[in-house]
Amino acid sequence: MNAPTRQAWILGIFLLLPAAAVHAQETFTDSLKMAFVDNGEISIRLTAGEHRISTGENDHIRVSWSVEDEDIGSVVTETSVNGSSAKIDIDGPRENFRTVIEVPKHSDLVVQLSAGELDIAYIEGSKDIRLRAGELSIEVGSTDEYAQVKGSLWAGDINAGPFGQEESGLFRSIEWEGKGDHKLSFKLYAGEVTLFQ
Repeated sequence: MNAPTRQAWILGIFLLLPAAAVHAQETFTDSLKMAFVDNGEISIRLTAGEHRISTGENDHIRVSWSVEDEDIGSVVTETSVNGSSAKIDIDGPRENFRTVIEVPKHSDLVVQLSAGELDIAYIEGSKDIRLRAGELSIEVGSTDEYAQVKGSLWAGDINAGPFGQEESGLFRSIEWEGKGDHKLSFKLYAGEVTLFQ
């Protein structure tokens, strides 16, 4: 497949997606907060939208979201905590849906997103990210923290500058090994991945 054909094909995939990267209102529509522990594991499932995961209080998880006025009440959240494990399941409208999830500084993350944008600020811990299509951005911190970095996508770009790797095109993947304690893995069907410090 030549480059122009491939680019047109990838663009076609994105045109079929819900509008995820939107200029949502700056104030949050609603939020929830639950007690949790530092050094726990948090599993998160998200529907299409613009999502950010960042550090917050070390003894709580806070989820905040914004939607258009006509979609107020359309967000469904399910949460559970069992010791050092937490699960968060968030369903929202197909358009103009944005969330910010604040977690303890030391947390392992397992995240599934159907499509859209996912921005993960620096959180010390392992990360396992699955995204069907869209943009994934992860602030990784020091490379010394990682034992393994492994990721793949079906079509798109991977920019893993801190680990000295960059890939673009079809069926791309990266793999890196170090002497740290954490693992980072990601998998996308189509999109763009950026790892940065």
